[in-house]
Amino acid sequence: MGVMDSAFLTRCNSSGVTWSRILYDNSGLWPRTELYKVMTASNGDIIAVGHEMVNLIYHCLIVRLDPNGNLLWSTSVTTDNDYHTFAGVCESATGDIYAVGWTGPSNQSNEVIAKFDAAGNLSWFRELDILGNHLARCPVMQGDSVVVLSRTYLWASDLALLRLDANGNLLLYRSVGTGNNEGPVSILPDSSGGFVVSYLKNSNQPGIIRFDSDLTPSGPSLIVEPSSSFNNHGGMIWYAGDSSCVIAGQASDGFQGFAIALRVSLSTGAIIWERSFTTSAFVSDCISSTATGAIALVSPAAGLNANGSYPVNMNLIDAATGLDYSGGACVPLEPFVATTSWESLSMQDHIVTVLSPPTTIRNAIPINTRTLLVDACTSIPLPVELTHFEGNVLGTTVVLDWSTASENNNERYEIERSDDGSAWHWMAALSGQGSSFSVHRYQWVDQEPIIGINYYRLRQVDDNGSIELSHAVAVEYAPSQLSRLLIGQNPVVSGQVIYVRELATLHDVMGRKLRGPAMRFTAPSTPGTYLLHAIDRVEVFCVQ
Repeated sequence: MGVMDSAFLTRCNSSGVTWSRILYDNSGLWPRTELYKVMTASNGDIIAVGHEMVNLIYHCLIVRLDPNGNLLWSTSVTTDNDYHTFAGVCESATGDIYAVGWTGPSNQSNEVIAKFDAAGNLSWFRELDILGNHLARCPVMQGDSVVVLSRTYLWASDLALLRLDANGNLLLYRSVGTGNNEGPVSILPDSSGGFVVSYLKNSNQPGIIRFDSDLTPSGPSLIVEPSSSFNNHGGMIWYAGDSSCVIAGQASDGFQGFAIALRVSLSTGAIIWERSFTTSAFVSDCISSTATGAIALVSPAAGLNANGSYPVNMNLIDAATGLDYSGGACVPLEPFVATTSWESLSMQDHIVTVLSPPTTIRNAIPINTRTLLVDACTSIPLPVELTHFEGNVLGTTVVLDWSTASENNNERYEIERSDDGSAWHWMAALSGQGSSFSVHRYQWVDQEPIIGINYYRLRQVDDNGSIELSHAVAVEYAPSQLSRLLIGQNPVVSGQVIYVRELATLHDVMGRKLRGPAMRFTAPSTPGTYLLHAIDRVEVFCVQ
């Protein structure tokens, strides 16, 4: 971020600020340095991109610092007297760095993509010469290629997806959208070789869409429809386990703007949680924290300190519930209610001109240390630190698994199920661990799931009767037409002789084979959950 015409970087941990640095070159006329994106390299170094202005000319800027905040190198690049900036950065598996941004006047800007080696040497610089205003925002690696999320006015105001190979050759330029002012925010790899993209529609409605590995939309886009407006410029975090994501930014109630974050399922379209923070103006970035199951929100405060300084809030929230880990003045308020809908996007491929203009390179950014004042929020312990919660179909049942890193006065968990994500029904209860700082794992089996989508959530009940709800997980149950393997009632009694309809093997819940193959077994002597494995299916049964 810019501080008095200087770029400012700080590193924080749970105890406070580790170090802070300002970077600027005070030579030339009206020097100015700003950073727009920061990432951590595979070796722990810190890489940041933005621009610097020297003699009234803006240069694309990239800097690299070691984990202790020492400047390793800086490189700034310009091709002519127009405006130049980098807005996004990523690192390849071999340590090369790709930076993207734009160049040109405000009414005619071109996307730029550059490749640097790990030492900051420029390998190549590409400019896409297209009529209109084009802004490259976010790069992400796909094997040896780099995929770039951009904004294009080639067809209309749409998203653009670009793919370039390691030598800077443009392989694909594709516009995607409805022409309804779709602006890019984030692109992240998913777990299947494709990508998840977040964007802003009409300047007030977040959109999220998944793409296959060939950059074709894998389905419709999910539109978040707030009661007033919601700008999701604070980024995105993707959770492949339940196909959900967290988006963050700024909402408005018509009187003021305030920070907001929400988690939404791309499988069902359901909003899992929403939280607003009126002590912060907006979320500028959301980061998956090293704290298990936590998200760090970076946001400017809504107002100045008494000494006239402009503070930055750092909120650590629980990814499962959106509740604050730190408490005090940082505790989030009630949700800012939003709904969702689905929308199809069209796509079109284009042929564009790729330029390799001559570049001017500078390496001149000095660095200084800056002391910051830190005001931490008062700690409020959460009743349960939920680190994992998922559901999976196993044979003719649905198995819920969850684990906790700590529990505070936790009496019990109540499992609730819904067929629509709105009306919830009590299913069972499991005892909690009271107060514990050890990892605990839990499991519950739904012996009779609903055909179709089953929604599950945990209602955690304290010793004093206080209640916390977990996020919901969605499990699709589509049973085959085959009859059950086990003949007779389920559960069975320890030591009972049981029969199955076809050749099967008996396993424990860890997958270890106990007996078989056979069609007749003696039920294990230890009560618990067991599995029957046939050729084409797995069935769960319980021993009492």
